[in-house]
Amino acid sequence: MEEAKLQDRLTDMARRGVVFDIECKGRRYVTLPPVVIGFFEVVFMRARPDMPMKELADLFESSFTGNNGAVARALWAGQTQLAPTFVNEQSLPPGDPSEILDWERATHIVATAGAHAVGMCQCRHMANHRGLDCGKPSEVCLSFNWEGLTRAITRDEAMAILARSRAVQDVCQGAAP
Repeated sequence: MEEAKLQDRLTDMARRGVVFDIECKGRRYVTLPPVVIGFFEVVFMRARPDMPMKELADLFESSFTGNNGAVARALWAGQTQLAPTFVNEQSLPPGDPSEILDWERATHIVATAGAHAVGMCQCRHMANHRGLDCGKPSEVCLSFNWEGLTRAITRDEAMAILARSRAVQDVCQGAAP
């Protein structure tokens, strides 16, 4: 297949979430999404009227909470987290073991990232399909230096999302404990 046609096909596959693509130092890398921290996000970071979303939401919820939440604990309760999360530290209960990036560190990451993107909060999207809508904005998940299933935004837009989330103590309380 000629390279231009392959690039178009890969771009289409990345838009659909079949593959992840990222650019680093001017070179594009493409990979399959991982099963965990990948598959869930691919399903719920976009609207999919062609899929049985409530059924998928219920299945994901049962897999995370079944067996006393063993899957969720294995993914998020260990010493090594699979992905960093920036949380409004003032909204956490005392004694929470999460590693928190303070406002200065979080805004530094936003300020120094080369590219910014925002996507749908997969936890809120899933909760909405399960009839548990929290009423908070769903387009709040920031990504840096890649787009994937997200849309490109400016640094100022990313900073505004971060500030707005902090101001309303916007904490995702979706599928992952």
